Amino acid sequence: MSGSWSSKAPVSVSGSKVASEIARVANQLGIPSGVAELALSLMSRVSQRLVRGFRLADRIVAFLYLASELSGRRWSRYELVGVCNAVGASPGTVRRIVKVARWSLGLSARGTDAEPIVRRVVSELGLPSEVGDRAADVVRWLRVNGLTSGRNPYGVVAGVVYLVARDMGLDVNQADVARAAGVSTVTLRARARELSELMQR
Repeated sequence: MSGSWSSKAPVSVSGSKVASEIARVANQLGIPSGVAELALSLMSRVSQRLVRGFRLADRIVAFLYLASELSGRRWSRYELVGVCNAVGASPGTVRRIVKVARWSLGLSARGTDAEPIVRRVVSELGLPSEVGDRAADVVRWLRVNGLTSGRNPYGVVAGVVYLVARDMGLDVNQADVARAAGVSTVTLRARARELSELMQR
């Protein structure tokens, strides 16, 4: 392992360095690339002021842990310890970072509540609160029926908000919604297509 990775001192690194390290660690541990991409997205959405004092290894494991949880695959305590041992992170520190990240992102302790994400996206887009209400209902229905498992919650929210807004006759474009949700337009289109097919059944 490189010195910057295993160093006990907090490290200031560029976004490209973080992205490459997340991809490398995910590959080393057999974590799907989609989870790694979600981890990077989550990390970019949390104020760096809240996590800058932590080592890079701890931050990366924390956000991979949270991304895995949001994707429907929660690590056991023993798995977390094993991952930390593999990359030189501290389980206790990782748990603290996860707690901070959940609070910053407005996620529930179990990491499954997408409603705060819906409200934030709708607010950032300047859409009526009715869009948020309907979108939150759709997201809840999807979750109850097991249709969000394994999917990036931000991508699901993006697709739902886009379809609901269009259904209400509002002029929204995919690029704006994707940007507000922190996902690519490709992800938004994929989720929107899946949701449209579900609604037609």
